[in-house]
Amino acid sequence: MVRHYTPIIDRQPRSYTDDDLHHALQLITEGQPITRVAAMMKIPRRTLRNHASGERKTTIASRKRILLPEEETIIVQHAAVLGHFGYVFDVYELQLFVKSFLDKAQRNAPQFKDNMPGEEWALSFIKRHSDVLSTRVCQTISQKRAAVGVEAVEKFFTNLSANLQGVPPQNIVNYDETNLTDDPKSKTMLFRKSIKHPEKVMNTSKSSVSIMFACSAAGNQLPPYVVYKAEQLMDTWVRGGPLMVRYNRTHSGWFDAHCFSDWLTKIAVPYFQSLDNDAPKFLIGDNLASHMSATTEGVRTEMNINFIFLPPNSTHVLQPLDVAVFGPMKKAWRKVLTEWKEGPGKYYTALPKQWFPSLLFQLLDEMDNRDELAVAGFRATGIYPIDKDHIMRKITNENVKSAHDLVSPLVLEQLRQIKESAANNPNATRCGKCVQVELGKSISLQELGANTSATFVSRSVKRCASGGRGERRGKVAKIPVPVDSPSFSDSDENTDDPYEVPVGEDSSDNSNDEALEVSVGGNKHEQESDGDTLDTWNIEEVYVEKHEVEELPEDDFEVGDYDTWTHTPS
Repeated sequence: MVRHYTPIIDRQPRSYTDDDLHHALQLITEGQPITRVAAMMKIPRRTLRNHASGERKTTIASRKRILLPEEETIIVQHAAVLGHFGYVFDVYELQLFVKSFLDKAQRNAPQFKDNMPGEEWALSFIKRHSDVLSTRVCQTISQKRAAVGVEAVEKFFTNLSANLQGVPPQNIVNYDETNLTDDPKSKTMLFRKSIKHPEKVMNTSKSSVSIMFACSAAGNQLPPYVVYKAEQLMDTWVRGGPLMVRYNRTHSGWFDAHCFSDWLTKIAVPYFQSLDNDAPKFLIGDNLASHMSATTEGVRTEMNINFIFLPPNSTHVLQPLDVAVFGPMKKAWRKVLTEWKEGPGKYYTALPKQWFPSLLFQLLDEMDNRDELAVAGFRATGIYPIDKDHIMRKITNENVKSAHDLVSPLVLEQLRQIKESAANNPNATRCGKCVQVELGKSISLQELGANTSATFVSRSVKRCASGGRGERRGKVAKIPVPVDSPSFSDSDENTDDPYEVPVGEDSSDNSNDEALEVSVGGNKHEQESDGDTLDTWNIEEVYVEKHEVEELPEDDFEVGDYDTWTHTPS
């Protein structure tokens, strides 16, 4: 049952002091009437009667405390330490914790219903211990991120110190991809007090645009690199944006190996060439597989650019762009997007790509302090200037105030073990097998064991030489074609719209009756194979699949060893 209780906050302060009360009680003891003393000292008559009769033995009016002061101190100390390890309490969980404590101690609190304290009691508890506890808005991170290894971070800073010795800050560049969504998120607005479902009418969608940002430790900003989710690139998707920004597209809308190598060639290399020093150049980023390919390695070697990959699951503390830049940028993007949706974009159900360059221009104009944020990000992550101790305090929880004095060292050690073991789930389920069913048909558990036509395909994924992720199929032949997927900018020469290349014919002359299917999307390339020219269309990789053919032309193609078999009922 919900209590409808409004605490009294406009209580009038008493008009007498403790000395006045003691003097009034002395007069009553000497034989003066209570009514006369109350009128003379301006003290309520009932208050004097209660003190004179002994019903109230203190001048402080309060209820009997549910928990002893020592018990409250222990709860506060453990809640503070648990919160820093990521196992936080909210107000309701604090209520449950106190109920569990009272139940196990076999104590009955008449002020609580079933020993369950109310929300007001929990808030008062936090207020009484405001010197240690406070309510904060927190963000959620995965268990693997929370359990980032101390040894890996120490090794990272050891190698980083050796590599960046004497390197100027403008030669140290951090790069990272992010996306700008078509949703301005929720915002506090004015509504009638009793309304149950506050809503704002505005069209939104789940679409997003990927962007690569990069900045140096000196605050220099490299031009952004935009990747649309599309098979073709239209000229209207390029016009109206900031200068020097480059645009590309992929089937998935995310960066692949070809986009990254193009970003390296068109954005990073020109920036490093513009520097007036011969010191080593460093690119710092996450260790995605798409960031390393044959093309990338060739450009890196030729231009003497060194890659420094961050430890796994550590970008939330070691990535300067994540720590200091992307947060304010997303806030500014929501402001720009909201203004557009309330103005010219009010009739669009989703953000059209032709509007994105102009909105990106407004976003970068709003972010006029990106230089300062970049420098602050490098400083906060301890990369430049190098400050390993600052990061180690975050990871090892050494910045808890008197943590060893709050709880037992055994409790701290147990929390560390729980935090490290939580990232390695021994009961994690393995990936199953794909079931190939005819289009338009369903399947049941019984049919799964009795249907002879059900074919299971392993979920193992092969990667092409280009570094892209392959599709899950049956027996597949792969063409390892090194592909360059060029990007376009507003300053490039105009070409016919849209930017596309005609799809080539069948990939080879084959005497078999079944035709080769080519997974296409991207730019046209040619490769000689035993005198025959293969016309392919590729963004990430080229796959050639042949149905119902036992032998594949191994001389022409590299056959991928996918695990494929047909289920036969017992």
